[in-house]
Amino acid sequence: MAQKEEISLRERKYAQTKIALAQALRERLRHKRLREISVKEVCETIPVSEVTFYNYFPKKTDVLAYTLKLWYLEAGWHLKQWEASKRNIEIVEAFFEFTARSIEEYPQAMNETLVFFLQQRSDLYFTEISLAEKLLAYPDLEGIEQITVPQNSQEEKILKPYVINAIEAGELPEDADPEMVLNMLESILFGAVMVLHESDPAKIRPFYRTMLGMLWAGLKAEVREPRVS
Repeated sequence: MAQKEEISLRERKYAQTKIALAQALRERLRHKRLREISVKEVCETIPVSEVTFYNYFPKKTDVLAYTLKLWYLEAGWHLKQWEASKRNIEIVEAFFEFTARSIEEYPQAMNETLVFFLQQRSDLYFTEISLAEKLLAYPDLEGIEQITVPQNSQEEKILKPYVINAIEAGELPEDADPEMVLNMLESILFGAVMVLHESDPAKIRPFYRTMLGMLWAGLKAEVREPRVS
């Protein structure tokens, strides 16, 4: 495992400041919308100058992109851990549980981040996360330095390998269309956030469980009852 001692002081300070700015904005998103948060108030809690903020993030929405990138990193780590003990469908279900927990902890932040993601998805390309950022953002996740984040989530969908493997392993019908399944999963993932994040974020987790159960059952039912042309 890579050690923090391998990171130079300059790299460490850069990563610490960048992560701290993202965390400070995320905390403010507990009570405010992004448009209501000033760069000045974020900087005052670090503390750093506004010039420093813009050196890291030219726009406030760049913080959302960075937050999403860190979230993808953590999700990728968990996916790798689950591979050792779960079937492919169970990995997909665990990913939805992980997402629900993230939303419950930061409902407004996750909503704004996911809305931004949906708006910018085709044009949103992630740069590589540095070793310093990985180790400082998630110091307790052993092996986090080995996880990579997809450059573009539209082209490299995080659940795609598990859906394909589930079909090949017989967990889903062999004639299931992977892209159709992925589109359904994304509809469930984002739809719940759009509808429930403000009214009752705690309902998102049971919503995910119910909808995934219905999706798996529906896919299997199509095999038992083939369509009549």
